[in-house]
Amino acid sequence: MQIPLVPKQPILNDEKAERIISESINILETVGIGCGEAVAVKLRACVPFEYKNNRMCFSRPAMLNHLELRKGLLHKKHQPTTNRITAGGQCNAWYYLDPVTNIPRYATLSEAIDMAHFVECIGTKRSAIPVTPGEIPGIHHALECERIGLIHTKSLGGILPVSNDYEVESLIDMNNAAGRRYTMMLSAMISPLRFNDDDMLKYMQWYERSDLNVTVCGPLPMLGATAPMALPAALSMVLAEALAQDYMIYTYTDGRQSNFGFRLDPFDIKTMNVVYGSPEWSLLRQSVIELWGYVTGTAYTGGSFRSNARRIDAQCLIDRTFSFIHQVSCGVTSFSGVGQLSVDEMFSPVLAILDNEMVKWVERLFKGLDGIWDDSVNIQELLTKGTQAHGFLDDDYTVNLFRDMYDLTRMTSYENYNAWLAGGKKGIEEQAWAKAQDIIKTNNFRIDDDKEREINRICETAKAKVSQA
Repeated sequence: MQIPLVPKQPILNDEKAERIISESINILETVGIGCGEAVAVKLRACVPFEYKNNRMCFSRPAMLNHLELRKGLLHKKHQPTTNRITAGGQCNAWYYLDPVTNIPRYATLSEAIDMAHFVECIGTKRSAIPVTPGEIPGIHHALECERIGLIHTKSLGGILPVSNDYEVESLIDMNNAAGRRYTMMLSAMISPLRFNDDDMLKYMQWYERSDLNVTVCGPLPMLGATAPMALPAALSMVLAEALAQDYMIYTYTDGRQSNFGFRLDPFDIKTMNVVYGSPEWSLLRQSVIELWGYVTGTAYTGGSFRSNARRIDAQCLIDRTFSFIHQVSCGVTSFSGVGQLSVDEMFSPVLAILDNEMVKWVERLFKGLDGIWDDSVNIQELLTKGTQAHGFLDDDYTVNLFRDMYDLTRMTSYENYNAWLAGGKKGIEEQAWAKAQDIIKTNNFRIDDDKEREINRICETAKAKVSQA
């Protein structure tokens, strides 16, 4: 299935994109990236830069060379290999949207385990569990979530913020006990234009360890708050941040690691909150997708299901549906944020099922009607048979082509009112929860007893020590 690229009104053109690229290089050469002296001293031995007034400035030739290098690496690694739309992955949420009442609350321990089983079945891998049990104290957040991921899933865990070195060592030991590797995620950059000194020092401390994976995420620039409101300036800034972070990591690790990516989200000064899923969010996402194409020469295929809604309601479905379709029209084929609401604060299994229903709907749209276009059909003969039979329900063409016309896996109901009454008056949300429960039952993974005991021992010891710190 070929997904067409049809955004009706491009935001960038060659001239605008070239200006943004040039300005981002100017920013790195003149304004630079804020950085504490402790980080600068550690980087100076292997990363060329000029350090003045607690800012790192990079030469224009070095940045242009790195940009060309980045293009080559992306062409080798990140060209799309499929035109199928995929959905999977989410952040760790604090709240659980009750699938029966549609009201947010804290999850119980058993619900958090069920949700971990659920998301692993629908495609989430190498991520934190989707929702935190409400009974967990914040200081034990990473340890308890890791325990659930290791004991009850084959792949979930890692990613969450940690407080100190002892906690990191404990998380590594818990993963070793499970026969897995711990993944630490750090935020190397903070908008506007400064390195996160604490996480940079952690990165340089841990990245060479052979018993864990260290990954870096980019900043979260917000238009009008941590990024300028003027779009050319905002896009120039986010590109400068992405180039500086990637250049630093790639050069510091002698090419063993890299991280290049950027985003830009709107910020509502009325509510003092980032905005997800709105028309403004969709347009900024389009501008980032277009800039990525100009900068790298490759397609930007990653997207997200987004809404600031606090439950499954009209705002939720409007935000998610239209922002999803707009992203698909821009060439996005891989979606995260499945089942997440309220700026990732909340997780809903019902919404996760509905997100996948949207994927099916759009895939059917782009499949078109080729399946029922038969040039060999004798039209006169077909119409003669149909008029004699007073319709076409019993016709061989109808029976044979029915499955080519309809996707029978979708949950959308097209029955009439009386049939709906007879079927128990179930809405699509109730069907989605029933489907989620069926999926949960298919995943009963639990690690073996000896490994579980060792994971629990390490976790309890770490919790006691972290509480005393």
